[in-house]
Amino acid sequence: MNIEELFAFLMKDYGLSYRYQKFDNCFGGGWTAQTYSFYNDSGCFTIHFLLQKNELDFYRASRFSTKREELCEKMVDVSSIEPEIWNKHTKIWVFNRPFFWWNSNKILSVFAESLKVHLAKNKDFFGIRV
Repeated sequence: MNIEELFAFLMKDYGLSYRYQKFDNCFGGGWTAQTYSFYNDSGCFTIHFLLQKNELDFYRASRFSTKREELCEKMVDVSSIEPEIWNKHTKIWVFNRPFFWWNSNKILSVFAESLKVHLAKNKDFFGIRV
């Protein structure tokens, strides 16, 4: 999945800057992390992907940085944005959809959908003004 394309609306519609970075030898070993940061003067939102574990995390920082540790200032819960959209995608009738949270592509797609709706109603997300 192309994260830059999926979240291009943040650059096009809201004027955020974008930067992809790859960090090798993270966490004291041979771990590789890819970061996708969307930022402006009011803060930075980063999607952090740890390749070896297929682990996806989301962070908010007070500013953009070229240091991975500074980008990971505060972890955020993306499912807190427009929870009704998340519920629609994570449930089948009243049952939780098994393995939804293990699929990075689904998480990113639902988050992009939720963020579009949220930004149409609000002019910020995770404290980043747009």
